[in-house]
Order: sequence, then C-alpha cells, then structure tokens
Amino acid sequence: GARQVTHDGVGAENPTAAPDGWIVYHSGNPARPGIWKVRPDGSESRFLVPDPTLCPETSPDGRHVAYVVPALPGPEAILRVVRTEDGSPTSFEVRLPVPFATDLVVGRPRWKPDGSGLAFVTMDGRGRLGISVQDFDPRPGAPDTAATRKPLAGFLDEGRLETFALSPDGRRVAFSVLEQRSELYLLEETIHDEAISARKVARVLELDLVSSGGKVAQTGRPMAIANLGKENLFLDRTGARKNLDRSQLAFLCVPILYDGKMVGVLSAD
Repeated sequence: GARQVTHDGVGAENPTAAPDGWIVYHSGNPARPGIWKVRPDGSESRFLVPDPTLCPETSPDGRHVAYVVPALPGPEAILRVVRTEDGSPTSFEVRLPVPFATDLVVGRPRWKPDGSGLAFVTMDGRGRLGISVQDFDPRPGAPDTAATRKPLAGFLDEGRLETFALSPDGRRVAFSVLEQRSELYLLEETIHDEAISARKVARVLELDLVSSGGKVAQTGRPMAIANLGKENLFLDRTGARKNLDRSQLAFLCVPILYDGKMVGVLSAD
C-alpha cells in the first residue's frame, strides 16, 4: 500500500524518481522552499535548489535535475539544470520570453530518453505555447547549445498547450491542450433558492467565491481584495493562479442582479 515519504506539511509536489532510488520533488514549505531529494523510506532528505523553482525533472541516468525558474511576474522564465548529487549548477541555461502573464508553466521540461537533450514548453512571438527541444552537454564549462534548439510540436492557434510527454523511444510526443470558454449564463426565476442560483452560476463560470459558500453570493455585496497574497480566505478553487505570484494580484467580485434579485456573481483579477 501507499506510505507517506515526506513530512514537510506544505506543498510537496512534482515528484520524479532517479534510477539510484532518490526521489526529487518541490516543497512549498515556507521554512525552506525549493527542490529536495529524499530516499523512498523518507530518510536522507537533502536540499538542492532554493525557490523560486517549479517542475523538477530527473535525467534518465539520475545525475541531473532540470527545473524552471518561473516568471513571477517577469519578462522571462528560465530553464536550468543542476547536479542531483549536490545541487551544483551546470552551464545549461535557457531563457524563455513570457511576453504576457499566463497561468501555465513556460519552460516545463522533459528529458529525451537518452539524456542528450531537453524538450520544454515555449511561447512564440504570437503568444502560442508549444514544445521545443535543445541539446544538453553535461561537461563542466560546456558551450551554449542554443543553436541546436528547434520547434517540436504544438504552437496551435486554438487552445493552449498545458503539459506533454515523450515516448520511451523518443520518436513520439503526446501533449494536452487546454481549451477555455468564457460564457455568461442567466438562471431563470424558477429557481427560487437565490444562494443555490449564485453557486450554480459560479460553477458554470468556474469563478472563485471567497470563503466557504461565497461571501458575495451570501451577502449580495461586492468584494475587493487589494492583495491576494495576504488573503487567507481566498480559495482559488480552479487552481488558475497556482503558479502566479498572488502578491501581485488584486481580486474583484460583484453580484449579478436581475429584476432586483441576485442570480450570480462575476469576478476578475
């Protein structure tokens, strides 16, 4: 059966296993956030890279870990590689422009099956997300391999590439595309329970209602949060802001009134 490996209590995620038994993962523990490695029995926990970091990925031979320094906010994300043994950096670094804010991870990496390169999420000049691939040279002081970078897949006009995987032989790539719709629905007055009406509209729109049940839905009064990073009651149920710096976001939620009755809510960051 399953057994607990980590005990940091906060946000252990994106685990990736090395052939020699190490498990590399990201920890959100505010005491020391970043990338860690641990044995399957929970022993020998060791710190590798301090935050900000996302999406650690161990190389096929277990000797290296690729990870993303996210744009929080900023003009670019950075893909880097460190040594699994001690977290020391390699010369590999890819700077990826992020011209506008996105809740998806630009730079999310996957190793080629033979460890000779990395595939990763990139954004083109038109803001489309796709997958590019670039050689990796593990030698100390190795030259920049940017000249080997080439597009691999994605860069679609409709939908946004979210995550991907390479086949074991390296000949195929599978990727998922996130399609989003923004629609406004009005519930008819035949639904007499106004609180239920508001919650149904909120679910259809995938909006965040602050606190259990939604204060705006319950009171019918607008709400503004100047700094989401300081608001413990903000739930982010959709997970849309998981990879964003909430201290840089404000939140506004207003009731939707129809014929003197509240039938829904509408929010924006």
